[in-house]
Amino acid sequence: MPEQILTGTVRVAVHSPDAVVHAGLVSSLKHDRRVQEVPPERIHEADAVVAAFDTVDATALDRLRALSDSPDTRFLLVAGRHWRADVSEAIDRGVRAVLWRDTFTPSAFVRTLLTVADGGGSFPPTLQGRWWNRSGGPTGRPLRRAASPTQASAPANSMSSAWSRREKNSPRSQPSCAIRSAP
Repeated sequence: MPEQILTGTVRVAVHSPDAVVHAGLVSSLKHDRRVQEVPPERIHEADAVVAAFDTVDATALDRLRALSDSPDTRFLLVAGRHWRADVSEAIDRGVRAVLWRDTFTPSAFVRTLLTVADGGGSFPPTLQGRWWNRSGGPTGRPLRRAASPTQASAPANSMSSAWSRREKNSPRSQPSCAIRSAP
C-alpha cells in the first residue's frame, strides 16, 4: 500500500455484498473532498478499504483476504448485527477500525477513514474489551470472570482495590461479577 500523507486526498475502496449499503457508503464519501473512491479493480491503490458485513465472523474475515491479500491493507469494517469473529484475528487480517452500522454517521465514517489512512485505528469499547480480556492486556495473561467478588484476586504486584472494608461489605457495593487474572 502506498504511503499516504493526509494533506492530499485519501483513496478509499468500498465493498459490501448489499447494494443498498454499498450505495450509502459511497454517498457518504461524496460529501467530503478529502476522500475519493477508487474502483474495486484498483483496490491496491487504496489507502483504506471499507468492508460492510451484517455478521462479522470467520467467513467475513476470509472475504477480507480475498479482497486484498496485501499484508499492508488497512480495513475499516462497518458491522451490522453480529460480531462473532476473534478480534485479534481481525486485527491480524488488517482490520484497523470498526463502526457499528446502527450508530453510523457520515462524519464519523470520514473521520475514521482519515484515522485509518493515517495509520491509526478505532474500535468500539465492546470490541476493545473482548480483545483486552482475550489478550490479557499489559500483563499478557488472559482475564476471566470470577463467580463472585470474594473469589476475585489480584496479582501481588497489582494496585489494591479502592473499596474500604466497610464498603466491600455493603450489599449495594457488591458487583454481580468481578474479573481476575487467569492462573
